[in-house]
Amino acid sequence: MAAAKAPLPPISRPKHLSLRYHSRSRLGWLPAPKCPLTRGNPRLIFSFRNTAFYTEGAVIPRLERPEAEPDDIAILNERIRREHKRREGANNGSTMDSVEADKYIKLVREQQQRGLQKLKGDNKHGIAGGFGYQVDPYTLRPGDYVVHKKVGIGKFVAINFDAPKDSSSGPIEYVFIEYADGMAKLPVKQACRMLYRYNL
Repeated sequence: MAAAKAPLPPISRPKHLSLRYHSRSRLGWLPAPKCPLTRGNPRLIFSFRNTAFYTEGAVIPRLERPEAEPDDIAILNERIRREHKRREGANNGSTMDSVEADKYIKLVREQQQRGLQKLKGDNKHGIAGGFGYQVDPYTLRPGDYVVHKKVGIGKFVAINFDAPKDSSSGPIEYVFIEYADGMAKLPVKQACRMLYRYNL
């Protein structure tokens, strides 16, 4: 509240052109017999000054990024920084404890392994699912968007049986996907490995 009641700093007034009467020895003079500002004085001195203007509230606001929730690594980094600042105050040139550094390195390695596991989409048992976006074709509904690893984004239509042209083994179950340029069919076994759910 004290800041709201504090007086504002003095505001400079623009004086781009200040009119002054000076002696001839200090500044040059301009004859201006018909100028209404001279009021009959033929010598009018123009003095140009550079002035700064104070404009309250004319500051462009900065765009601030929303802070993400700190994870284990960010928390550990903050602890290391605080510890380093504390030790730096006590004795200059101190190094981080090797036990603390080993904990940090171990935590970073574990985080990297989890990230790689997410990218692969494999869990500990080697079965698709868990962290990945691979999709079981039987869980899809008509109209769901899917991504084929090699073809791209398409819309799931249905799962139907279809007989291959060159085989007499019987009908095979296919996943039908609609793309911009046409319809594609993919065997269900292959679809389990090649299709991912498209998240908007």
